[in-house]
Amino acid sequence: MRAVFETYEPLVRTIACQGFDGFPGFRSAADVDDAVASVFAAAFEPTTRERYAPPAPYYSFLGGIARNTIRGLLRKAGREVPLPVDEHADHLAAPDSWNPETAAELCQSSDLARRFQEHLGDPFLQAVACETLANGLSEQAAAEQLSVTRHQIRKALEVIRKRVKSFLKKEGLE
Repeated sequence: MRAVFETYEPLVRTIACQGFDGFPGFRSAADVDDAVASVFAAAFEPTTRERYAPPAPYYSFLGGIARNTIRGLLRKAGREVPLPVDEHADHLAAPDSWNPETAAELCQSSDLARRFQEHLGDPFLQAVACETLANGLSEQAAAEQLSVTRHQIRKALEVIRKRVKSFLKKEGLE
């Protein structure tokens, strides 16, 4: 474990200092050290070590642990990780004025995406697909964007996953 720490500590320290997904990084050396220690504590837990699949690069696996651990530290401190800057941000309406036409317009950038949106049918499913799949928002961020609960997003994603399979069969892509 010492060799892993010595090898990957610069990577984790860089993530903590430079940030990710709109989070600018910690400015205090104490916060950076706390984040680095927390990330490696999480990475060295037996259940976490068991989840690592050796063909995948360890730096990528550890980077995911680092981002998730830092998000947890920020939540504990009452801070939010800003969402990534979206190229369509100027077109997005505030959650209280959201409408399905705006969401559909943003997601219809390709013919295949447009056909999938049509296949979904339900404007709410279309909006969830747009926010989570096309725009890359997390379940929580999509819930906030659409002014619904995270549970509703999860249920919608279950339906969308099933409909993706039927859509791929229909399109002859499976």
